[in-house]
Amino acid sequence: MSKDQERDQVKRWPDVQGIKGTARRCKAENLGVTEYQLRMAIRSGELPVRRPAGSKCVLIYWPNVLAWISCKNGQDNLPPQAVGGIVPVY
Repeated sequence: MSKDQERDQVKRWPDVQGIKGTARRCKAENLGVTEYQLRMAIRSGELPVRRPAGSKCVLIYWPNVLAWISCKNGQDNLPPQAVGGIVPVY
């Protein structure tokens, strides 16, 4: 990717956006994440966000979305808990 293309990409998609802007970027980059899925991830605490003081809006940092999608912090992969020597199968 050339420097001009990188600059245009940054202009088109800033790294911090609201829910709708992040959902549009996910759709544009073919990530398969909907606005509803983003809202549920925010509500459950899986996707870290910032809420400006005195505002209802939510700001999402794009690298956090990518980390959430790729399960970098292991939120989908819970370690098995042994109960009396028996390990549950998920």
